[in-house]
Amino acid sequence: MYDVMPIMINVKHKKCIVVGGGKVAERKINSLMEAMASILVISPKVTSQIKYWQREGKLQICKKNYDISEVGTPYLMIAATDQNQVNLQVYEDAKKQNIFVSIVDCPDCSDFIFPASFKRGKLQIAVSTSGASPSVARSIKKELENKYGNEYEIYLDFLSEFRLFVKTKINDSHQRQAISRGIMELDILRFIREGQFHSFQKELYKNLEDPDYIYKENWIDRYLEDKDKGV
Repeated sequence: MYDVMPIMINVKHKKCIVVGGGKVAERKINSLMEAMASILVISPKVTSQIKYWQREGKLQICKKNYDISEVGTPYLMIAATDQNQVNLQVYEDAKKQNIFVSIVDCPDCSDFIFPASFKRGKLQIAVSTSGASPSVARSIKKELENKYGNEYEIYLDFLSEFRLFVKTKINDSHQRQAISRGIMELDILRFIREGQFHSFQKELYKNLEDPDYIYKENWIDRYLEDKDKGV
């Protein structure tokens, strides 16, 4: 496969079509649902899981053989059938209409691919071997899943909240940057893993409510000193 550019695509509420209703299509649909896409599945037969998602109102199903007339004007299309001729037809139709398309098991016929990926809240990690070895990508993904545990979801939620807090409380941009750099010196992940996060968070915000505290230089050093002294 040719080299590809890593990119995150926003498909929220955008029409995405999946041609195919088997297990492979199911995995692609799941990824689209996590991204809050508007999904139409075109296939005469679908798995019980896809039927369940339809009952839940998470997608629509057109129980017909693929036909371009059923497509309309989607944001992107995914061909995930076990019939090469159907997949090829999807590709040709998409190209004629300048629609982004992904053909399962044919990265060279795709505008985009689905890398091996996982999420920890706001953290998303994706691994691709550019089609050379999906099994290697899955293996690396598994290693990273073990390294980056669920604590990263709490950690990134905190950093997002903290950034907003600082932006609201501090007018000086240089001071905001200093505080944002300082917070990264704390081993917050350890606090989360050891069950100390909530007490840490409460104490930190209490200190940062004091303008004299946060506007002095080296606030993080004083915070650590106070913590060591039990202040």
